[in-house]
Amino acid sequence: MQMSKDSVDSNVRLICSDGEILVAKILFVCEEDEGVIYDLVSTNKESNYEKCDKQPSYWTNFREIVRVELVKSS
Repeated sequence: MQMSKDSVDSNVRLICSDGEILVAKILFVCEEDEGVIYDLVSTNKESNYEKCDKQPSYWTNFREIVRVELVKSS
């Protein structure tokens, strides 16, 4: 799967170059700035994220993403 604006509102698994594997709900794909804004659903590196009362959204550059997999809803 390639990241595109069609990915918005989808849950995807992002495998990143630093070894992080996360599940994210895609909010916005910015092809011009080559990145994606998402809500974090889960990650194998929880220590990278500050705990907040309100769930923030995050940004990742395309170059940091090794693979994208669609997460099928149950």
